[in-house]
Amino acid sequence: MRRLQTSKVQLHERGLREMYWIIRHKDSGQIYSCKLINGYDMEYYGVKNWDDRDAAEAEMPSFLKSLGESDPGEWTLYEIEEMPLKMLNVKLNNNPTKRVFIDGQGKTEARFKNS
Repeated sequence: MRRLQTSKVQLHERGLREMYWIIRHKDSGQIYSCKLINGYDMEYYGVKNWDDRDAAEAEMPSFLKSLGESDPGEWTLYEIEEMPLKMLNVKLNNNPTKRVFIDGQGKTEARFKNS
């Protein structure tokens, strides 16, 4: 079966929002963040995300292992809208000493590592 790509404009016209998948720790609610490369080939510290669930499911375990996570099974995919995802990156402020969390009610919080 062939998949059709839907543009952001088409989603907006239909009153729909683009969804993303991020990695969330099952117990602590920590969102996985790391060094990434943006569309301008510039490095930044942000939330790893995918816009395709199938790709996220396929890539997440090897991605976590490649960054040294000892137990990738402690992490799960979490669906999020575009604006809250952007706000997580704002809260990180390109600072690798910060971590962001989403609790069970969807509330976000930024903390410095080990605090």
